[in-house]
Amino acid sequence: MRQLGTFIRQKREELLKTDRTFSQLQISKRLGIEQSYLSKVERGVATQLSEEKIVHLAEILGEDPDYMLALGGKVSGDVLAIITQRPRLFARLVRDMKHMSEDVIEADHDFKRRQSRMNRIYDFAALGFFHLEKQADRSMWSSHTPAILGLPDDTPPSLDAVTRSLAPVDRNRFIELEQEACRQLEPYSCELRIDAEDAQPRFIRIWGDFEFCEASEAVVQIGLIQDVTREVASREELRQAQQALSGTVKQQSRQLSQGIEELKREIAARKKLEGRLLALNEEIARQRDVQREYMQQSAYELRSLVNRLVVGKEDLHGDTLSSTLSLISTAIDNMNDFFEMPTGLSPLAEAFSPKNLAEGWAADLSRAQLNPGIGLALTSSPNLPERIVGDPQRLQQVAISVIGFLLKATTWGVVNLTLDYMVPDGLLSLTASSPSISETISKESFYPNSTEGLGKGAWMLTTAGPMVEAMGGTVEVSRLSGGVAVSIMVPARPEDEPAREAIDARLPILVVEDDAPSRFFTESVILGEGYRVEAIALGKEALSRLEEQQFSMVFLDIQLPDVDGVTIARTARMDGGLNARTPIIAVTAHGTQEHRQRYEEAGIDQVITKPFKVATLKEMIENYLGG
Repeated sequence: MRQLGTFIRQKREELLKTDRTFSQLQISKRLGIEQSYLSKVERGVATQLSEEKIVHLAEILGEDPDYMLALGGKVSGDVLAIITQRPRLFARLVRDMKHMSEDVIEADHDFKRRQSRMNRIYDFAALGFFHLEKQADRSMWSSHTPAILGLPDDTPPSLDAVTRSLAPVDRNRFIELEQEACRQLEPYSCELRIDAEDAQPRFIRIWGDFEFCEASEAVVQIGLIQDVTREVASREELRQAQQALSGTVKQQSRQLSQGIEELKREIAARKKLEGRLLALNEEIARQRDVQREYMQQSAYELRSLVNRLVVGKEDLHGDTLSSTLSLISTAIDNMNDFFEMPTGLSPLAEAFSPKNLAEGWAADLSRAQLNPGIGLALTSSPNLPERIVGDPQRLQQVAISVIGFLLKATTWGVVNLTLDYMVPDGLLSLTASSPSISETISKESFYPNSTEGLGKGAWMLTTAGPMVEAMGGTVEVSRLSGGVAVSIMVPARPEDEPAREAIDARLPILVVEDDAPSRFFTESVILGEGYRVEAIALGKEALSRLEEQQFSMVFLDIQLPDVDGVTIARTARMDGGLNARTPIIAVTAHGTQEHRQRYEEAGIDQVITKPFKVATLKEMIENYLGG
């Protein structure tokens, strides 16, 4: 079972590089099993996976079901039939079941990576790749090769298949050339015609080479196949044009010049394509290095925060525990946005108290003691509106990244954080400064363009720049005498005071949450604020209670086991219902702009993202029931 799990994990991670639907969560949903169980299968911990599930998983991963069944120990009494009727499958099983050396495994992985890269190159030029061995089950070619040869997509890779695809007039020539090159173990190339039924002839060019494989003690042939029909057609057109020249010398010169210019353009186009491929390869390598560095540093930061929960749990109580969880949540949000940056970040637009938000940052970072002995001071301008409309989640991510870096890099003194509002320009200003800094930073440090020149802590800043830009703001860095100041400006407008109907605070607050600890936590906070509360776990029960009883507020979990929260909210908003105008607050881990738009269309008033702080819950209650 362990070998099957290892195979599933390697295959899924390979597919995940190009398609996010192959994540562990998505695969487990499609199989109809828990994600935790699939994780155990991949680690070889789980001991059972039904034959039906293995076959379904093979279809999802695009693998041979019989092969995966055999790896999982599901081969029954028909082993003899497999050996006699499917020798290639049996040979593959025997080979994979042996303890292969690490260099063989790495060579196989390296080849698959090269094959994947060749498939991507096909997007820029009609190229196919082949790797042919005497053992047919070890031969392979890129997915585009059969199409270039005019063969069905499921044609097994072989030299015979290549030969059969050629026009009869070129078959013998190719066989003689290939056999002679094989004897000499020398590379070869040739241009051949495809045996196609189309009226328009098709041509290919083959580059091949040979090497002796010590492992299999046989000659291996590798090479490229390119569709050069257009190139041959261009040459044929040029030839016909040259034969048709019967005019004056001036006319002949003009037509010849046209042919030369056409060839020049083709050469220039090829050089341009080569340059694009080289630049693309360099960009992929650069992004890989940046991502690797960011993920390593993020993992280190998360481990440090988690260690506080595990090692120092006797010192983590109340607000300190809440602050540590908040910093962990922010670090995870930063990692998520890091991978969303290439496709663009979508800013939120919701009302919040900038002063309360900043006080939350300061409290969380102070309790975290990122650099014992270095203090943090917060100053809020009297110009600051009570509530503004903006993106509080990304503002918090940016602020914690910047302030956290300054706290770690400051050698003495106090890190100062100033919050102001530029009334004429409608800009929220956040300025963080340190009197003594151990790492040099600049404006370029705020963008994930390169890992060069970044200190041990400056990596924390690489996601801040794109987030500020997504909010329509700017970042400026100023050098001080021995220190540094970072100024962030983002557009924000004061919240329009909503015309709300009076809410009877004596009515109970409804909490709909299927997770028992979360339900108990929310219920305890509400009771502690002096309000009545009714807490239930299922959506059907919530629908029934909303028809029978009017509530002052509803805290609604979106992902319930029976009826989703969006359906419950939409039902409650129906005309004439007791709770058609009752404030509904969504409590969910999914708080993207797309999700919020969906919630708003269903009649949900506000969104609280999990995990949330006690202060956030209290502020939401105070906002609706306190006045």
